[in-house]
Amino acid sequence: YPSSIRDIAILVPRGVKVVDVMNVINVTGGQMVRDVDMFDMDEGQGIADGRKNLAFHIVYQADDRTLESKEVDDLYSRIIAALEENSAWEVRK
Repeated sequence: YPSSIRDIAILVPRGVKVVDVMNVINVTGGQMVRDVDMFDMDEGQGIADGRKNLAFHIVYQADDRTLESKEVDDLYSRIIAALEENSAWEVRK
């Protein structure tokens, strides 16, 4: 069945490990999240001191059907909420 890809960017303190962010995404998305790939990390101009911007591709896919846009949107919203439970993390919108 076809996959759907969404991108997400998050500002985190410089000391946060990429794997910690990826774990939140994977746990929250469950079996529908097939892959999470970081494609950008920026600590330069436009990013506050002591912070970094991490950007990820999130691949959603089901084994038994094509996911509807609403299902992917709901998962994406749950992932954003889970990431923002950490007050030091900010999903860029």
